[in-house]
Amino acid sequence: MKAVILGAMHMFEEAAKRVADKLSGQGIYVFPLAVGDYDDEAGLLEAHRERIKAIEKAGMVYVFSSDGYISKITALEIGYAIKSGKRIFASRKLEDYVFKQLIKIATPEQIIESVQQA
Repeated sequence: MKAVILGAMHMFEEAAKRVADKLSGQGIYVFPLAVGDYDDEAGLLEAHRERIKAIEKAGMVYVFSSDGYISKITALEIGYAIKSGKRIFASRKLEDYVFKQLIKIATPEQIIESVQQA
């Protein structure tokens, strides 16, 4: 199984790395995190393109949110994952009503258990 982690990595980089390590330790390949300080629109666009490519190759997506809010770009990436039929999990219930219905809240341990049962 392959996974991609989405969200505001500048806010959640350490937590995202811990989740990636847990998943990787159980044999789940996690695409490199989209972290960094993007100074221009071209850098942001390239990072988004890389996440879209990762979503295409991944079997599941994990979304980080501290309070239910996600950025517009993360929402777009989630929409792409939904359209692509990916399994989507989130660290917290998201504000958007549709996402609340389509995205399961799960800990990394619950994700591992879900993958092992599949």
